[in-house]
Amino acid sequence: MQYDSVLVRYSGEIGIKSKRTARGLLRALVASIKARLRRFGVGFSGVRVRWGRVVIRSSEARRAAEVASKVFGVVSTSPAVSMEADLRTITERALEYAKGLIKPSTSFAVRSRRAGRHPFTSKDVAERVGSAILQAFGGAGVFVDLDSPDAEIFVEVRDDSAYVFHEFFKGLGGLPLGTQGRVVCLISGGLDSSVACYLAMRRGCVPVFVYLDNDPYAAEDTLTRAMDVAKRLCGYAVGHRVRIYVVPHGHVLTRLIEACDRRLTCVLCHRAMLRVAEEIARLEGADAVVTGECIGEQASQTLRNIRVESTALREFPVIRPLAGMDKTEIVRMAKRIGTYEISTRPATCCSVPPKRPAIRADLSEVLEAEENVDVASLVKWDVENARVIRIGA
Repeated sequence: MQYDSVLVRYSGEIGIKSKRTARGLLRALVASIKARLRRFGVGFSGVRVRWGRVVIRSSEARRAAEVASKVFGVVSTSPAVSMEADLRTITERALEYAKGLIKPSTSFAVRSRRAGRHPFTSKDVAERVGSAILQAFGGAGVFVDLDSPDAEIFVEVRDDSAYVFHEFFKGLGGLPLGTQGRVVCLISGGLDSSVACYLAMRRGCVPVFVYLDNDPYAAEDTLTRAMDVAKRLCGYAVGHRVRIYVVPHGHVLTRLIEACDRRLTCVLCHRAMLRVAEEIARLEGADAVVTGECIGEQASQTLRNIRVESTALREFPVIRPLAGMDKTEIVRMAKRIGTYEISTRPATCCSVPPKRPAIRADLSEVLEAEENVDVASLVKWDVENARVIRIGA
């Protein structure tokens, strides 16, 4: 049978919000779905909310289901055949659907759900459809198995419409992009910062990418890698304006090396990076800074050093989505979201880290070191000389 609809299941978090908040989240979800369908050239005649589902009407329903599953806030999608919510019609159409799915000598199950007021129950639907299938297949050896069937047929009745389907495309979950504001994402192109940015996006945050270019202490291939990661992540932000700031940061490192204790170089550099991110967050109207730090992974990421680095910010919170994750989890997620192959490309990273970096930096010592440089002027120069590149829609 020809699919004509897609059932979109959205995050359960949306359903537990207040009515006003839920309406806003669903409007954003529908807008994101429409934008993504248009971007990928999938035709549709409507996208609307119906009794706990978003329903897409499309003659390319299977393709639409695949495309819509990559929208934040979507839990899963199913291409479906729609019909009137009449028990006789449901039985006839479901039987026709089953004939293209069930093979001789195999087991099946009918799963039914219902929302709205109807003169029949979900159990009535399952029993009528199941009986019709058994009768139609006669002596072909087809039988019912509710525990581990070879084929499952799903029927959902939603108000005055019903849908029959059997396929599921897993979604990304989370909240619709843009519903939680904007965040500045410090991105290096490596595994950690890429995954951290994705996780912030998954929670509804539109990213503003910031890449700190450490030339001459890092090569061009590192910048290229970061740009490619940002472009890959923008594939999840269809319909949103996304930009990347390429900030010339090498002169800051030179000044820190010349004027400060080398043990503190990485801590001082991270503090300067956070100050740059804060200034850009202010310019962009963002509400937080996102980093890819994982507790204890590097010398600059010990808990003490994270604490010292965080005091550089005056207004904005630092969100660290990877704080409690280990590398195996981060790698697994990078592979799933499509950044792993980019992030593991050979690149000449920063050559500045000292042989014996401070792992328990003292804040008073760090503040004393910063008195040897004009940090405010360095940060101001960084921001004023940043290149801003538009990479989103």
